[in-house]
Amino acid sequence: MNYQDLKDQTYAKPEAQLDDYKKLFSLACVGGQVKDRLKAHLEAAENIDQFYATVYADDACRFENVWGYYAKMQGGDWPKRFECEVARYGVRLQLKGIAVENETIQFFIPMLGRNRRADVYVFRDGEFNEEAVDYFTSVSGTFSCLDMDFAGTYDIFVGPRLIIFERWEFDKLGNRLNGKGETKMCCSCR
Repeated sequence: MNYQDLKDQTYAKPEAQLDDYKKLFSLACVGGQVKDRLKAHLEAAENIDQFYATVYADDACRFENVWGYYAKMQGGDWPKRFECEVARYGVRLQLKGIAVENETIQFFIPMLGRNRRADVYVFRDGEFNEEAVDYFTSVSGTFSCLDMDFAGTYDIFVGPRLIIFERWEFDKLGNRLNGKGETKMCCSCR
């Protein structure tokens, strides 16, 4: 396949899938061509679905936005392909969600779908692909959830049968780091 084949097959998708495939296309391409690190996958693929499936199968691509969005579309056990600090599988839900609480507040993380169980992960900042889940909120301070105690600032993400807590990391000046030891350009809050 080449760039034009990918574009043609994207726009030939059925109406129900078109928005998702247009987003995948925009994440895989820049400046009228497929991103350099994805070209070998495109050239080896016979069709659009094989291209995205081979990108998804390649762990070297798991931090690419196109990988994350495809993972979101497919569902499944993609978080197990990343190194987490804590994982709890098959946690029984409290009324289709999970409560988070401390001395002064309590809120509920609603779950998508009808399943009564979910997997819960805790990751360091930048240690998974955020494109694969939906951002829910951030919480700072000390709090508990599912008999786990947390201290610090966390982003919370949700997906089908999935909740992820991402622990923020800060440099000596209080600037949020991006998981690679570099200051995030868009945030200097704590």
